[in-house]
Amino acid sequence: MSKTRELKYIFNIEGDDKFDFTIRFDENCNFIPNEEQEKPEWTKLDDLKCRNCSLNSSETPHCPVAVNLHYVVERTKDMISHKRGKIAVVSPERSYMKETDAQDGLLSLFGVIMATSGCPILSWFK
Repeated sequence: MSKTRELKYIFNIEGDDKFDFTIRFDENCNFIPNEEQEKPEWTKLDDLKCRNCSLNSSETPHCPVAVNLHYVVERTKDMISHKRGKIAVVSPERSYMKETDAQDGLLSLFGVIMATSGCPILSWFK
């Protein structure tokens, strides 16, 4: 049985902007997607494929990074990026909290998702 790990991002931005997102990883630090994960049209690999992408669209029809970012993008699209608040990152070993603006927390969350999503170009950031 494989061992999974979790990292939770908690956004409590001034006003009513609250957002929690839990990232699950396998033992090799690969992102484990939600079972109900949508694959919208804009995530198709051939639509906006990066110039240096080595993935084959017949084997991987959707960009793994775009698919894994989709949920976060949809949940935070109305969040005002310059609003300040408390952002916490919680792991089993420790918790970090910072008072900053929403975009700082989103940059961190997006970076973790991008590095662990299975993109052969971005995977070296793991």
